[in-house]
Amino acid sequence: MIINAASSVAYQSQIDFFSEYFLTVSVDYLGIGKSDRISDIKENWWKFFADQVNALIEHLGYEKAIIAGSSGGSVVAMFLAADFPK
Repeated sequence: MIINAASSVAYQSQIDFFSEYFLTVSVDYLGIGKSDRISDIKENWWKFFADQVNALIEHLGYEKAIIAGSSGGSVVAMFLAADFPK
């Protein structure tokens, strides 16, 4: 799962590469990239986005996930590792 705070389109070459080896999901956070705009973002939005990604992982039924992030996505990846270590 590739995490970034820009549109996932910016990482298409990495998505294409990793898709050859893994089921790959790229996330556009609410209000960012191609996702729907929202009027209010939580105060700690990195944690808010980490909670979103964790909810997606659970919704998809993944028992484990390899997380990659750049820039703000790396902050979200660290929140995921700290708050949802499984």
